[in-house]
Amino acid sequence: MAVVAAAAFIVCCVCLLPWSARAGDDDGLAHFILFSGRDLWRNGVFAYGGVLWAPNGLETKGFMLKTLLSGGAYRYDSGMLGTVYGGELKGQVMPGWHFKRGHFELMAFAGLDLESHKLWPDDPGNSLRGTSFGLALAADLWDQPTSNTMLAADASFSTVGPNYAGRVAFGWHVFG
Repeated sequence: MAVVAAAAFIVCCVCLLPWSARAGDDDGLAHFILFSGRDLWRNGVFAYGGVLWAPNGLETKGFMLKTLLSGGAYRYDSGMLGTVYGGELKGQVMPGWHFKRGHFELMAFAGLDLESHKLWPDDPGNSLRGTSFGLALAADLWDQPTSNTMLAADASFSTVGPNYAGRVAFGWHVFG
C-alpha cells in the first residue's frame, strides 16, 4: 500500500501540477484542486488523496470529476479469532456537477467505488474481504453567510460495506 500511495503522490506532483498550471494559463481559471488528508486513531491509520477537475474552471457551474485514492491499516476484535488486522486500498472515480448561487456552492458526485480488503487472520464473518465494486455518492457544500463567516459540510456513502461519512465545519474571519 505504501508503494501505491507513493506512486500516486509522485504522479500528482510530477505530472498533474505542471500540467494544471499550463491548463489554466489560457483562460486565467484554475481547473484542478489536489487534496489529501489522514485519519489516525488507536485502532487504525488511513491516508487519502485525490484530484478535483473542472474543465470550465473551479469557480464556474457545471461538470466536475472527483477521483480519490486511499489506503490504510486497522484492527478490531473478532471473538474467537482475537485481534484481526486489516489493510484497505480504495479508489473512487465520480463525475458530478457544481451548483453555484451567489456565495453558496454545492458539488454532487456519483460514481464507481473499488475497494480491496485483506485481513490477518482471515475473518469469514467480515463482509469486507477481498475486492468489491460498488456505487459511491458524495456531496460537498460551501456557504459564506456573511463576509466574516463560512459554513462547510461534506457527506459520502458507498454501497461497499456499506460505509458512510460526514463532516460539518463553521468558521469566522478573526484578524481582518
